[in-house]
Amino acid sequence: MKKTLTVLVLLLCAASLVISLGLFYNMGVFVDEATCTPADVCGGEGWLIADWARLAFLALACVLCAAILFTKQKR
Repeated sequence: MKKTLTVLVLLLCAASLVISLGLFYNMGVFVDEATCTPADVCGGEGWLIADWARLAFLALACVLCAAILFTKQKR
C-alpha cells in the first residue's frame, strides 16, 4: 500500500512539474515577444519568486519520492 501511494505521488509530482515547466517556458516566450519583464507577466517580483519556488518544490518532491521508491527497505 505504501509503495502504491509513493508511486502515485511521484506520478502526480512529475506531471505537475512537466506542466509547470511548460507554462514557465511559454511565459518566457511571451516575455521575449512582448518585450516586457517576467515580473510584469507574473504580476510582480513576489509572484515570480513564487513560480520559481513552486518549480523547486515540485522537483524536490519528485526526487524525494523517487529516492523513497528506489531505496531498499530493511525489514
